[in-house]
Amino acid sequence: VSDASSGQTARTTIGVSITLKKLHLPAHLMSLCDYAISYNFALEDVKFGGDDSAQVTFGQYAFAYNTSYKVGSTTYTTNIEKVELPNVALMANFSISANSVQEYTFGANSTIEEIPYFGMQGNSKLVKITLPASLKVLGRNALAGCGALETVEWAEGCQVETIDDNALEGTKLKEFVFPNSVSKISFDIFDCVTTLEKVTISENMDSLFGVNGTPQSMFNRNDNLKEVIVPEGNQWMKSVDGVVYSKDMTAILLYPFGKIPEGDGVFTIPSTVKSIGDFAFRNFSG
Repeated sequence: VSDASSGQTARTTIGVSITLKKLHLPAHLMSLCDYAISYNFALEDVKFGGDDSAQVTFGQYAFAYNTSYKVGSTTYTTNIEKVELPNVALMANFSISANSVQEYTFGANSTIEEIPYFGMQGNSKLVKITLPASLKVLGRNALAGCGALETVEWAEGCQVETIDDNALEGTKLKEFVFPNSVSKISFDIFDCVTTLEKVTISENMDSLFGVNGTPQSMFNRNDNLKEVIVPEGNQWMKSVDGVVYSKDMTAILLYPFGKIPEGDGVFTIPSTVKSIGDFAFRNFSG
């Protein structure tokens, strides 16, 4: 932990404890170094100081693996209801990973622009996260493996532009709305999100495929996906009853994997359609 008052940095200062239950950090905190707060198996309460001007950087595994642990017949239980992170300036890979935390929020004055590779992965009890307005990139596997995650919220003034591959893999999302600031996506964003039923894309997304040109959709193994909504302001695509077409209705781009046609169970392709897009009717399960 490093702070402005001393100018000193210590590594692995709060780690491998089966007795520590409460941790309150100072307002003048500047950085959490690699493994700074890790492997604490009894934590119930973590609070960061409230200095609105401070910007904190997180090293690799800076706040990680604070979770329940069993030694022989004894189970040490970590269950943190909510962590209000400070104003975050920068995160390394795996910074905030595999903790038993139910909710995260970021400081309102955070300047962080990217949740990096596996930055917040494996928070298995995480139900809700509110991402900061400064964020521009939700990186590769950023929230992968957060198997209880039901709600992703974006702070007011959201600037996120890019959501990278597998960013939300293995979560428990039922519905997801892309902010209209998003213009770049990659493939398999929702890989293995079997609970997903409804997605609303942004006005600025021109494709359902990754920016690297890989012919692979952002959807993968989403067996319950019933509708994809395209806003009226989108210039490239439109949706009718949850099915995605090109704007001029000459191509069908996606028939959601979990959508069951009403009535006799037959889906009739509109007469305007002249082409069927890559993977439009492909079910990626199995």
